[in-house]
Formats: sequence, C-alpha cells, structure tokens
Amino acid sequence: MPGKSPSLGGELANEKADGETTSENWLAYGNYSHFLDKKWYLYANTLLEHDKFKDLNLRTTLGAGGGYQIFETPLLNLSVSAGAAMVDENFDVAEDNDYPAGSWSVNYDQYFFEKFVQLFHTQTGYVSLEDAKDWFLKTRTGFRFPLYKGFTATLQYNFDWDNQPSEDAETEEDTKFLFLLGYQFKN
Repeated sequence: MPGKSPSLGGELANEKADGETTSENWLAYGNYSHFLDKKWYLYANTLLEHDKFKDLNLRTTLGAGGGYQIFETPLLNLSVSAGAAMVDENFDVAEDNDYPAGSWSVNYDQYFFEKFVQLFHTQTGYVSLEDAKDWFLKTRTGFRFPLYKGFTATLQYNFDWDNQPSEDAETEEDTKFLFLLGYQFKN
C-alpha cells in the first residue's frame, strides 16, 4: 500500500575532560519517503552538520533518490537506497568546498528474544562525482532495549569517516560509544 514516511532527528555532543573541550559537534537530518508500492519508494533528504575539531563550520547535504524495502515486519526491517546529492562544505579555516555526489544508505533493525532487545544498524555515505577520493560515511550500530511504554535504553557505537577532511581537521575519523535513555515514537 503506497504511503509516506517522514523522519527528523539530530545529535549534539559537547564534551569536556579536565576542563578542556574534547568534542563539540552537532548534526540534524530530515528524510521524506514516498512509497510507490509495498517495496519501492522515492526519497528526499537533508543533512546539516557542524564539527569544531574537523574545522567544519557547516556541511549541508541535499539529496534525492530511490530505495527498496527488503523486509518490513514487526520484528525485522531492512531497506537500501541510492541517489544523488549536493554537498556544500563551509570550513572555518580551510577553503570551502561544494560538489555533486552519489549517496547510499542501509537501514536495518531486528528484535530478538521476544522483543527484549533490538539490534540496529544505519549507514549513510556520500562520494563526490568530481573526485572519487572525496567521500564520507556515517554509521550508527547498537542494541536498543525497550523499557516501558516507548521508553528505551540504548548501547550505541557511532563511526564517522571523512576520507578528505580539512587540512585543519584533527583526524579523518570520529568514534563514540554511547549509552542513551530515550523515547521512541511509533505509529
């Protein structure tokens, strides 16, 4: 049955150790999917992000494409998508950069042990159509434990990679282990 599936989200990290800031970044994203039938869909998405330690004042990504919902059940979901995007990177020190890109994403979640725990993995990547060595990737992998009426506890590993970061960036990668308490809205 054709339908629509919007989503919005974000992340914020501002960490200190021994009085010094060790992490200062945020990202916000939005996605709108329109299902053409039970499996195939079209999407439009955006990603906005800032990372002080990567010299990234603001990266804006706008994209569109198509996807396929491989599984969609109460216990298992798996979808893949690919499309085109425009990436605009504004740096604090380095020269700004913008380029057309190809994009892909994988979204997976599955419940185990009578819905006691949910394994999830999301991956989104962008590769420049002008320079294939210029690409970045974001993954979120973990376990979510339903607690009570939508409240959840999550153990999560974030891995972000920028293959050609600003010369002023401290590293190409950003990794985090997180423990989160949250609320999951469901239809």
